[in-house]
Amino acid sequence: MKKNKILIVDDDKSSRESLKSYFEDEGYKVCVAKDGVDALEIMKRISPDLIICDLKMPKLGGEELFYVLNGKKIKKPIIFITAYEINSKFHDKVIAVMKKPIDIFKLNKFVSNTLSSN
Repeated sequence: MKKNKILIVDDDKSSRESLKSYFEDEGYKVCVAKDGVDALEIMKRISPDLIICDLKMPKLGGEELFYVLNGKKIKKPIIFITAYEINSKFHDKVIAVMKKPIDIFKLNKFVSNTLSSN
């Protein structure tokens, strides 16, 4: 059985690593990136089934990454996470926008529902 691949993009190392550990324990193959630039480099080698992405990051944040992927016609389900105020303009374009600290069980439900419907 093929493991679904998740790309976690977050500039906070502890958040990145805890999400990686959680989703690996759930049976997913997980890659991590420290920002949008790093995510684009990783996506040259792997094609994630879903992206969990922080909105505010140095170099290339989640919003900018979203627009770069759309410009390249790369359509991937995205779940945004943020410690800042949530901008409602993304709600109809992404799976979810979640406020930090993350409810990991709610996040897992979004992930599993999205990947089981693809």
